[in-house]
Amino acid sequence: MRGFASPIAVAGVLALVVFGTTASSAAADPVPLTLSTTFDANGTTISVAAPGCEPTPPGSADIVVQTRNATTGEIGEGAVALGTFTAPGEGSVVIPGTTPVDSFLLSVSCNGGALQGSQAFTLAPPVANPVKTEPNFTG
Repeated sequence: MRGFASPIAVAGVLALVVFGTTASSAAADPVPLTLSTTFDANGTTISVAAPGCEPTPPGSADIVVQTRNATTGEIGEGAVALGTFTAPGEGSVVIPGTTPVDSFLLSVSCNGGALQGSQAFTLAPPVANPVKTEPNFTG
């Protein structure tokens, strides 16, 4: 008996290719995405605002993050991280801190595939606030 997850993963990748290359062939309506980030010891949490996306039933994932070559735009195979919507229009996904790349493609397919959207982004390391001190002259 075949595993159920494999056909879903392949279909998701194919849908991303179709959505990214021809907007007219996509059956789903586009959804605008707004992303914000939080850095911590576990990695980078990407908060996703997608108006109209309903909460995801437990055990499914509507938010997929894949690596992206910043120069060529080529998308890597497989997902770096999977996330869900936990409130209407609000979801999140955590990119592990050990991920060796900084350019990604975040894709959303929600409400049973009725809404879809994607956004490429690059993560920059958080900038520490400079410490200002007065000079101390000795002598």
